[in-house]
Amino acid sequence: MQKNKGFTLIELMVTIAILVIVTMMAAPSFGNMIKNQKFKSNANALIDKIKQARTYAVLNHQGVTLKLNVAGTDNPPIFNWISEGSARLKNASDTEVEFDKQGFLRSTFDVIEVCKNTGSSESIKITLTALGQIHKVEKGACT
Repeated sequence: MQKNKGFTLIELMVTIAILVIVTMMAAPSFGNMIKNQKFKSNANALIDKIKQARTYAVLNHQGVTLKLNVAGTDNPPIFNWISEGSARLKNASDTEVEFDKQGFLRSTFDVIEVCKNTGSSESIKITLTALGQIHKVEKGACT
């Protein structure tokens, strides 16, 4: 007589119960990971917009203004950037980044700090040099 191969109903139920417990323990960390990725994506979108504005200034030999926290379509030589909910600018008074026709920074500030909106004081600092170069520092603290 040959023995039946396979799993019993009880073995399947125990396996499914273990999978459910492990999934329930991992779900909150997935939520935090998604929030962190949205925050970093928002900061990277700002960096990309700064690069786009500077590139436009150099290629078209024209002064360019990037308005921060302004919604709307880009109308060169004026570009707009607004956060998408997961991030905010630390200093609301720093609202415009200006480049001259050679791509040099003409703004009165050189650090843009993007802060996380939810719970944490984590921030990403974006430093602009006088020559228009961009340096990103991942970890900062918004106070």
